[in-house]
Amino acid sequence: MKKMVFAAVCAVALAIIMGGCALNTIEQCPNKPELEAKIAKARKGVQKHEWGHVIVGRVVLDGDGEVRYVCSQMEILPEGYFAGPTRDLVRPVGFRMHQYAPYDLQLKGMKKDQERGLVDVGTIHMKPLSKDELVDLKAQVKLEEGGDVSQAKIQLSVRNGPVNTPSNGTEPRRYWPDPIEIPVQEDCMAQADGFSPIG
Repeated sequence: MKKMVFAAVCAVALAIIMGGCALNTIEQCPNKPELEAKIAKARKGVQKHEWGHVIVGRVVLDGDGEVRYVCSQMEILPEGYFAGPTRDLVRPVGFRMHQYAPYDLQLKGMKKDQERGLVDVGTIHMKPLSKDELVDLKAQVKLEEGGDVSQAKIQLSVRNGPVNTPSNGTEPRRYWPDPIEIPVQEDCMAQADGFSPIG
């Protein structure tokens, strides 16, 4: 009898952990007012375009780096929390970070919390890439009007990945990682390594 009761309690506990996600992300956020302000802004965007959904969640880096530098369609808040509008729950939302595997958040099948009017996507984890998984960059540089090629500079930034918003645009952000600068050699070649294979 005790074993049956214990099993029933475990099943209920598991159901609670797996369900009710719409409250968890907001409740776990150490700065609820900032996250709720983002949710309110996303709701206004959905109302303005007369379609769409509001998603809320958290992104965690399973390695080194500043999580606010993760590139996505919405601004990433301290400790990785985010909220923003999506056009639909079909197309993915991209998350990108230098030297991390690209992550496309799949929205298909996610449940909407009707009471709060949002979709809690939970916590997503971005995985750092090993040295063997990173790729090299090699390019030949030419100046249209001639000149000293060695004075040229190449700066690279990470792209957002798939965008799924009512406006098809992205939200302005306060934090940007510094661009990656690659020097151009006298033989007109620019070379560097340690890049994520992001398409």
